[in-house]
Amino acid sequence: YFVCMINGFFSPMPEAISSNRGVVNKFMCDSVMAYGGPPFTSPDEHATLACNAALSALEHLYRFRVDVAEKLGHQSESLDIDLRIGISTGNMILGNIGSKASRSFTVMGDPVNLGSRLEGVNKTYGTRIILSERTRELAGSAIYARELDLIRVQGKMEPTRIFELLDEEPEAGRFRIGLSAYRNQDWETAKHAFKSCIEEASTDSASKVYLQRIAYLEANPPVSGWDGGWDFRAK
Repeated sequence: YFVCMINGFFSPMPEAISSNRGVVNKFMCDSVMAYGGPPFTSPDEHATLACNAALSALEHLYRFRVDVAEKLGHQSESLDIDLRIGISTGNMILGNIGSKASRSFTVMGDPVNLGSRLEGVNKTYGTRIILSERTRELAGSAIYARELDLIRVQGKMEPTRIFELLDEEPEAGRFRIGLSAYRNQDWETAKHAFKSCIEEASTDSASKVYLQRIAYLEANPPVSGWDGGWDFRAK
């Protein structure tokens, strides 16, 4: 049944991607890699389509969880069925890449690497879909998102701003206030704002992460000139 369950989880993913004019590049163990953009879409819509594909995948996750619970009953309670998605936008190399012995049609470049990093970064914040700053910028008002953090990933010295993709308009203001206060090292204001976010939605794990960070930074003050960025050096 486990193999059937894995296949049942993956089967709708290509549809979520292709219905938003994306291309499934490869399946890697329990991951799916996809890309989009010209010539499959116009230059001004591929970021929005990628976000729509991610939200479609999330809807499938919810339906799949219900289906597994109906089939397995209480046994499903021990299963951790979830997904994480990273979306990054930028110039990439597309083509048959490899050696004479073995080649595959794929994409390469910094945006590909960043997308992979963002997928993993979800684990820290308890989020499911993280966007790069460029993706958020291009998608504009077509999506709902909140700024999540300023981070440094493996292989990059400059920080990158990241955003959480949401399926509805975010609560107005409090998380943004907390984030601004945090970067200004106004710990008390930041703690009050993040605690308010948790009172509003107990599932707001990102606010809980910031409260833990603030406790650490109060005991270990940042160096002079700290920009509020957080290091994610592991791959």
